[in-house]
Amino acid sequence: MKELPFIEVLTTGGTLDEAELRDFYHRLAYVLIPETVEGGPMSLLEGLAMGKPIIAPSEVGIVSEFAETPHIRRYPAGDLQLLTQVLKTCYDEKLERTRLVQDRTWDRWAEAHHQLFKRLLTERGIRMPEPASGFRFGMVVSSQGS
Repeated sequence: MKELPFIEVLTTGGTLDEAELRDFYHRLAYVLIPETVEGGPMSLLEGLAMGKPIIAPSEVGIVSEFAETPHIRRYPAGDLQLLTQVLKTCYDEKLERTRLVQDRTWDRWAEAHHQLFKRLLTERGIRMPEPASGFRFGMVVSSQGS
C-alpha cells in the first residue's frame, strides 16, 4: 500500500492517549483495517465514532455485525488486489469531489464580476477604466516592488 502514490499510511503503534487518539483520527481520510484475523477491531468502532469511513475485510472481527452501508467499504480478507481497487476507488471519489469546486476560486469570481461590470458599462456607453499597472487577477504588484 505504501507504494501507491496517493496513500499515506499512519499508525498509532498503540501508544496514544485519548486526546492524542482523537487528534489522530481527525487527520485520517479513511480508517483502513488490513488484518486477516481480528477480534474487534477497536479502530472500526473508534473510526465510526469519529465519523470516518472504514475500509475493512468483510469476514474479520465484528465487521459482519454491521449492515451493508457506504460507511464501511468491504473487501475479502487477504486479497491485496481487491483492497488496492477499493483504495483507488476511494481516491477517485475524493478527486471527483475536488473537481466539483476546482474552478471556484476567488480569482475566477473576481474575473467573472469584472466581465459583468465591463458588459454593463459598455451597454450604457460608459468607458471602462484601465486597470492599474501590474494588475492581473490573482496577483497585484505593489508600486514599491514588494
